[in-house]
Amino acid sequence: MSIESKYLDWKVHLFMAGGALVLAGIYFNNHWVMWGALVVLAAAFGLRFLPGADAVPEEDVGLGGDEDDGGG
Repeated sequence: MSIESKYLDWKVHLFMAGGALVLAGIYFNNHWVMWGALVVLAAAFGLRFLPGADAVPEEDVGLGGDEDDGGG
């Protein structure tokens, strides 16, 4: 059974941006950038706790699966 989060795209993009900011902060040795990256990563983690962010039923995701399509 596959379950997809409602905010999966936002989570992925925010985690990628946070990771890039951390690497830039380390490279430039800039603590402000690293703190900003932590804020972005915390926001991505916080999306998990929004109402309705738990899961989208499989029917709404459109993944197909083991259901019988009625073909003989």
